[in-house]
Amino acid sequence: MLEKLKILLLEDEDLDAELIKRTLIKARLNFDLSVVRTKGKFSQALKEYPADIILSDHSLPDFDSQEALEMVKESGLIIPFILITSSMTDEFAVKVMQDGADDYIIKDRLHRLPLAITSLINKYREKKQQREERRQSSRELTDLNHRLLLATRSANIGIWDWDLLNNHLEWDETMYQLYQIQPGEFSSAYESWYHRVHPEDRVSITEAMERAIAGEEKYDTQFRINGADAQVRHLRATGLVEYDVDNKPVRMIGINWDISPRIAANQEREHIIEDMVERNAALEQFTYIISHNLRAPIANIIGATNILSDLDTSHEDREQLTRGINESVVKLDNIVRDLNHILSVKGDVFNNREKVDFANLTKDIMKITTDLVDPQSCVISYDFSAVTGINTIKSYLNSIFYNLISNSIKYRRKDVPSLISIKSQKTGNVLELIFTDNGTGINMEKNGNNIFGLYKRFHQHIAGKGMGLFMVKTQVEKLGGTITVNSIESEKTEFRISFVETN
Repeated sequence: MLEKLKILLLEDEDLDAELIKRTLIKARLNFDLSVVRTKGKFSQALKEYPADIILSDHSLPDFDSQEALEMVKESGLIIPFILITSSMTDEFAVKVMQDGADDYIIKDRLHRLPLAITSLINKYREKKQQREERRQSSRELTDLNHRLLLATRSANIGIWDWDLLNNHLEWDETMYQLYQIQPGEFSSAYESWYHRVHPEDRVSITEAMERAIAGEEKYDTQFRINGADAQVRHLRATGLVEYDVDNKPVRMIGINWDISPRIAANQEREHIIEDMVERNAALEQFTYIISHNLRAPIANIIGATNILSDLDTSHEDREQLTRGINESVVKLDNIVRDLNHILSVKGDVFNNREKVDFANLTKDIMKITTDLVDPQSCVISYDFSAVTGINTIKSYLNSIFYNLISNSIKYRRKDVPSLISIKSQKTGNVLELIFTDNGTGINMEKNGNNIFGLYKRFHQHIAGKGMGLFMVKTQVEKLGGTITVNSIESEKTEFRISFVETN
């Protein structure tokens, strides 16, 4: 049963008011009834009488129900309004309902009034509860948004909201800070953001976005942007896609944050690890040299001198031992010279760079190598049209070219004419120098890990020290480049040297 209702009745006829009152009593409604007859009293009642529902006659001496309904609207009160009239046309009934009345009752059918009142009261109370719940939810959401805003700002996290249907991209303040632009510089369209992504990351970021919108995977990626300060910065992005009742994507909301410091730290850590690995490998190489290459001639010298100290040694044996000691000393000197040369390259600090022309450098080396092979049986060709030269240390590049060209000549096949080609190639900001020959090649499966090792030789029938490729790799890396090799035994060998050009 409803609690006691407060009913405001606008009626100027006492008999009609009494009939309405008796109808409500008969229906056993628990109510308090306040009857007003004039516009002024009605206005006062709206302010002072906390009515749960308003019942209004249509025609009164100084105003009508339409004016009364307008007064209720202007007061800001949300109260059910029932029109009670003697007669009503269908057209007028439609207009009254359009103006905001909740129901209408014909006076000769008052029996319907109690049910109409209770139904409207319940309906409005449910709406009131829903409004209160929405207000509470709104307050909680506002509070949550405030806390979230504080958290995102303190963490420098930007929030974006993309309306997929209208292609409208909304950014918060932190997003503009991340991208180092002013609101007026951003058109709030996807394309405006897209063109701020680093060109090399646009394809991957578009594919990630498309997969997320299609529901194939979560949107969680990272990409680079070009900041206003001309510095490349790394951003991380995550987002969620919203769909309508027909499972059509309509909205995407997410966050961005700057991970440049983390990327820089990771790169620095990787650089340190690579440097440690390289130093460890070099240490192993030197340990091997000391334990094998150095010890052998030293052992020979010690053995020979011990024998020479024997007074019974013949003159011929002494001459042979002396020659052996001399040979061992020469070997020892060569090894020390090699080590000194390696250490001088590894420890060199240089600023002495100059523009080196690849074609001129190759011509100079071809003149030097003419004594190694008949020019008729070895053809050296080059094409440096893609990139003609580089600003570098000429002595290092000269040594690299010389070692690779002379190796191709030295390890040529005797049964076919030797073909050696050198060319330059440019992809993005990467310059490549490619050396190719059709010589004896290298067994990559067996020797691939040792190609650039110190004193590593793979063709024992050809004289050599195993220093060339070790020095090539050392000098390439000293110049800031990398070198790789691809070889097929008895077919070909290809060396690729890569330099990343920086502005």
